Amino acid sequence: MDSYEVGEAVYSELLTVNGFSFRLAVYPQGLHAKFPCVAAFVEAEAPKDDEWCYRGVKFQVTLINCIDYRVSIGRIDQGDFHDVHMDRGWADLLPQELATEDRGWVSSSGSLVIRAACSGPLGRRPERPAGPAAATAPSASPAPPTVYGKALGSQGASIESLVSDLKTLEADLQRSAARALYDLCVGKDATALRHKQQAAEAGAIEALVAAMKTHHADARVQSWAACPVASICSGDDEAAAQRKRQAVEAGALEAMVAAMTWHQDEAKVQVWAACMVDRICQGSDVAGLDRKQQAVEAGWLEALVSAMKAHADDEDVQFHSAKALHNICGDSAVRWKQQAAKAGAIEALVAAMVAHREDVKVQGWAAGALYSLCSAEDAAGTKLKHQVFKAGGLEVLLAALQLEDVRCRTWSACAGLRICCGEDSAAKKQRQHAMEVGFTTSLASSISALATALHSDDVELRGCGAWALWKLWEVMEDEMPQRAVEAGVLEALVYALNSRDVELQRPCVNVLYSTCVGEDAAALERKQRAAQAGSLEALVDAMKHSKDADLQRDAACALGNLCSGDDQLAQQRMLRAAEASAVLALQEALTFCEGDEELSEAIKELIRRMEEVLRKARMEEDGASTVAFLEAAIPAERQHVQLEVDDEPAVPEEPAAAVPFAITTSLALPSVETQPHYTPSIPSSQLREGLGGLSGLSISGPVPVMTPNNCFEPQYVPMPAFAEDVSELPV
Repeated sequence: MDSYEVGEAVYSELLTVNGFSFRLAVYPQGLHAKFPCVAAFVEAEAPKDDEWCYRGVKFQVTLINCIDYRVSIGRIDQGDFHDVHMDRGWADLLPQELATEDRGWVSSSGSLVIRAACSGPLGRRPERPAGPAAATAPSASPAPPTVYGKALGSQGASIESLVSDLKTLEADLQRSAARALYDLCVGKDATALRHKQQAAEAGAIEALVAAMKTHHADARVQSWAACPVASICSGDDEAAAQRKRQAVEAGALEAMVAAMTWHQDEAKVQVWAACMVDRICQGSDVAGLDRKQQAVEAGWLEALVSAMKAHADDEDVQFHSAKALHNICGDSAVRWKQQAAKAGAIEALVAAMVAHREDVKVQGWAAGALYSLCSAEDAAGTKLKHQVFKAGGLEVLLAALQLEDVRCRTWSACAGLRICCGEDSAAKKQRQHAMEVGFTTSLASSISALATALHSDDVELRGCGAWALWKLWEVMEDEMPQRAVEAGVLEALVYALNSRDVELQRPCVNVLYSTCVGEDAAALERKQRAAQAGSLEALVDAMKHSKDADLQRDAACALGNLCSGDDQLAQQRMLRAAEASAVLALQEALTFCEGDEELSEAIKELIRRMEEVLRKARMEEDGASTVAFLEAAIPAERQHVQLEVDDEPAVPEEPAAAVPFAITTSLALPSVETQPHYTPSIPSSQLREGLGGLSGLSISGPVPVMTPNNCFEPQYVPMPAFAEDVSELPV
């Protein structure tokens, strides 16, 4: 124990019981020099919640006597573990001068043997205290809603009555019912979501589409019928997907595209039609792609472009039409992109950005639509990029980069990078032109906006920002590392990596690797900052929760890059990665490297180095061993796994007389106890605060030789009353 410093702890491995993860923390030299006793605490692992609490945890710590198990020191208590006090235990298990082999407290191999157990009912994350609003008296019930002068009854009956009105042939009644239905279904709160589903189940979508077909010449019926259809079809859960499918099967796409053609001069019809098709076509799964295909076949690409051309001055028409074009062309086949371009979508989008330079919604979604049209990587995609370039796309995107809006700058950066990416002659000319007009310089000033996009709740925007940061290396490789660090990109990448979205993680891993590559002083500083941001743990977590081969290989390379180096900081980073289970993650990554011998050997070497660092971390500096190992110190029928601390202390001289000893202190600390009964435990933080001001602490009287002949009557240390469901702590 002499190799340990006062306040230095040795820890066991974690064990989880009923959702409660804990470990044993032992202080061989005690918490304070004025209180030289072996201390042991049960320490909880904090969950990710800001506020957490495990209530009513029963726990036991036992210091084993290797000569006579009956005189082992056992302490039992029950208490709460929370974010303020994460551990509970005892600082006075055994005075250090008694910790010798001849007294039985040190094993024949020179170790202390300590074990811990936890059990009991556990409650996590209690309800937050009610705020001031909860204590106030409830307000009076609001007046019931009305529909064209009539008070509504129950919500279910009102929706059914509105659907009944929609089924009539009176245009005015249908228009009023559609408007009332929209008022009930609009929004994302729980009530609105319930109304959407209730309306769909009542047949509202079919009734609205029938009204469109019946009164195709009435523009007001068309626009007001499209409103609730768009609202009912919003959402991204399974119920929303069913409602979208219901709208397609009812013929909503065909009915509304006909209304756009019939009422081309009516801006409201164009706006709500574009909004409706955008909601119906959301989704990149198989069902979503099928809905997009049906929209394309129904003529929506041409209808949206016609609306933008007919209402060039209407910001709402431009915004909703551009958004719908972006949605339909984003994950679609290249032939749909070509069809949109043939209809004049590129020219219409560029014209919208020129006409509405200060409208961030138009700028952002028009840039997003241009990005979608340029997203193909084949020969057809190359032609579309060149077509956007010839239409003046780089110039309008450069202007959009100057706006103070994250979405606008992110999509503009992505669209511009799409135009400039590639190794063909046209792409090289486009990159050269981008440098000449200052687009590259504006991209550099937009790095902070891209980092902000990675924190967005919009999954698509996060992916766009990650992709743009990745592609920026192709146009500004020399400047990118330092600018990325200054803009907070490393921290944003770690945040995005924790999303467990593979499509988002892939570019983030590549950006992290590229930002930290190198062995110069600046690169080493970037590696250290990335590690401090949590990149090592984020990479390991991404590897553990994904079976994507590209992500596995790229993450392994990024880990190797971050852990490279021979200095002390590099060793610390490698140890930190190893402690985050990087070895297991890398071993799994090897299964994805078949055929790539170079990468496989590099990963194996990284595993070897990590294992070596882990071994060194368990060895004391200057060659003295500090390894914690196991010893079977109890009967074989109850095998416990215990924490052992190496020790070779000198045996003190035998006292002339053996009398009980006492600890004198001004604090109300528990005395040394051989009884296995419940003993009050204290968090280590409270002990540290109190021990800092101790004075006059002493051990009075001769130090006894604790044997069965002169100690207190031998007490067998049984398992606690909750032994049936107790779990022992492995180390």
